[in-house]
Amino acid sequence: MRHAANATACHTVPDEPPARRQVRLAEITEMIHAASLLHDDVIDLADTRRGAKAAHKIYGNKVAVLAGDFLLARASVLLARLQDVKVVELLATVIEEMVQGEMMQVKAMPEELLEFDHYLSKTYRKTAALMVRRRDAATTHS
Repeated sequence: MRHAANATACHTVPDEPPARRQVRLAEITEMIHAASLLHDDVIDLADTRRGAKAAHKIYGNKVAVLAGDFLLARASVLLARLQDVKVVELLATVIEEMVQGEMMQVKAMPEELLEFDHYLSKTYRKTAALMVRRRDAATTHS
């Protein structure tokens, strides 16, 4: 998360090389992903994340949720600085889909959680949509 937070100091430079624009887009995508993980761990009452104690277990739910909100806010500012409306729309749609996927999981009846189609749809929204839209944004913003 530290690397993603360091991206908050970035500013768009006119005539920036395409490779640098792609790095900025990757940083923004990682910030969105990290925010979703912070929120997901609170919602799922997870004890760990990748073998380490989950942030909300160390700092509490409020701080973990606010940290996720902060990352989303900073990602939004950096996204706006790219000055590419199509890319903003793509990544804003990702955030919307991630929330829809989480809602599908939270609101699902126990038998729905066992249905393969439900699993694929929820997983696409919570995880795969970020990768797909990031790819689309990268090809748009080159």
